[in-house]
Amino acid sequence: MVLFGIRGDIELARLNPFTRLFDWLILQASLRLTRGTAERHVAIYRRTGGLLGGRIRELPVLLLTTTGRKSGQQRTQPLNYLRYGYAYVVTASNSGRDSYPAWFLNLQSNPHASVQVKRKVFPVVARVATEEEQARLWEDLTAKGRNYAEYRKMTDRHIPMVILEPEARHKEQNG
Repeated sequence: MVLFGIRGDIELARLNPFTRLFDWLILQASLRLTRGTAERHVAIYRRTGGLLGGRIRELPVLLLTTTGRKSGQQRTQPLNYLRYGYAYVVTASNSGRDSYPAWFLNLQSNPHASVQVKRKVFPVVARVATEEEQARLWEDLTAKGRNYAEYRKMTDRHIPMVILEPEARHKEQNG
């Protein structure tokens, strides 16, 4: 099935037309997000402690602050996340684009970052999920956010999932 130029699947076909249209609109909006849009989202999230901007449909949003690999400046990006025990999981989908998101490249250069979840801000250490973790987490992610299945269809690159472990727990685990 093709829906407005987007490859659909059987599950999408079962959804009512309003849900399919809403999903398509969300997908189109995410493809057109600009740095200015992200900056406004971050400002609203911070000002309201995540009351506004703290959820996109079924998935909660956190703010991830990384250190730019080239500039050395702090960069903050609002991202959907899943809980994974004491950790948080974000997905480097870049809305299905063929390139990795800048935040993912920044974490590869320096895995130490900070996260804001609602009003709580804390340091984290990032690592890419193992294949087994990714398989489990991807299933959970696509059950809650159907747009991620579409992103996977739009690119040939692997879409990594990143586990953000609170630094205190990371130190406990790794001595």
